[in-house]
Amino acid sequence: MSKATLKKELDLMDRQQLVDIILDIYAARPEAKEYFEFFINPDIVKLTDRVLDKAKKEIARVKRGSYSRLRISKIKALDKYFASFNPGSDRVLDMKFRLFNLCVLQSFLSYYPPALLKSVSNMLPELIKYADASGQFTILLGRLERYLTNPFQADRQLKKMLADHLYNLGIDIKVNDRTNL
Repeated sequence: MSKATLKKELDLMDRQQLVDIILDIYAARPEAKEYFEFFINPDIVKLTDRVLDKAKKEIARVKRGSYSRLRISKIKALDKYFASFNPGSDRVLDMKFRLFNLCVLQSFLSYYPPALLKSVSNMLPELIKYADASGQFTILLGRLERYLTNPFQADRQLKKMLADHLYNLGIDIKVNDRTNL
């Protein structure tokens, strides 16, 4: 069913019917219950902590000591989940950056196979695209500059991939990959 069809059906209902439907949805679906609870009492800190805790558990998945089992699809799903609560574009950008940051930092501690390195590096253009679309590009640029000039933030190969993405986007940030120490 499309949004337009749903809107037409809801327009035909009176107030009591709408209240009954919302209460039925609230009782039937945990996702709807969670959304309505946030809608009534928006606790952004609690939501942020819950998403970051889930992300940290996903990012910390390893096998054989330090071989990363990170699933980027789960990280993207957490990002989409957070944005679905409409906390504001500044909070969404912050969450996107924090998820990106956690993935990059873990690359310094765990072995990322080439496909995972590529997936993590592909998070950067998406982050920049969102920041540009939401009018927060300069804020993100400052954060990226401070972040990528630190020599001990990520795996060298990942830093080089990030530098290539920045170069292709025409962004001039010196990425310190510890090769000139």
